[in-house]
Amino acid sequence: MARIRSVHPGLWTDERFASVTPLARLLFIGIWNECDDMGSFEWSPLKLKMRLLPADNADAGALLDELAGAGCIMRYQIDGRELGAVRNFALFQRPKKPNSLYPQTPEVRKYCAHKDEAVPSEFPTGGEIPPQMEDGGGNSNSVSNETGSAVEIDDPAKIMFDAGIALITSAGTPERQARSWLGKTRRDYSVEAVIAAISQAKRNSASDPIPYMERALKNQAGQEAGDDMPLYA
Repeated sequence: MARIRSVHPGLWTDERFASVTPLARLLFIGIWNECDDMGSFEWSPLKLKMRLLPADNADAGALLDELAGAGCIMRYQIDGRELGAVRNFALFQRPKKPNSLYPQTPEVRKYCAHKDEAVPSEFPTGGEIPPQMEDGGGNSNSVSNETGSAVEIDDPAKIMFDAGIALITSAGTPERQARSWLGKTRRDYSVEAVIAAISQAKRNSASDPIPYMERALKNQAGQEAGDDMPLYA
């Protein structure tokens, strides 16, 4: 579940943070939302790309490696699970009732600046995550915005369909045809690739979105096929 996090003013002048590229900085801040309350997250370039950079043509694996090389995050493995941790996370993110979703070694806990005993991985009695200041409440499907009203967290596939239908139908194409095209395209390409094509078509005010996005997706697929390294590490 995504969580609301705080940004400390000192972040912007931190040498490690300032040394990485702008897109890596954006991903780093987004990773805080994906962390559990102990500062750990699932090291999955594909999932992080879909959730945090859905409209950007970016190599999430390379960005994670860049952040790790700068000392902003670390990668570790426990019981075959690929996990990551944020440096000094506990110094700046302090939920009232922290919950742990991912295991940590003593080394990882030190890296995240924890000084107390490890928090159990299971939820409190009742099986629910209690309301937290940084969670924005106890509803697992929503968070609260600055006005206090609930904001639903959409999954990438829903974002793709909603944005795609709005763009395609705005050009006069029936909604049924738009849904059909998006469904077929989703089978041929990844969700994040389709979202990137939708964003590109919208940004360039494409008068006929479907042919434009088909060309964009084919171009993107051709570029990825020619890369020496895989898109996701």
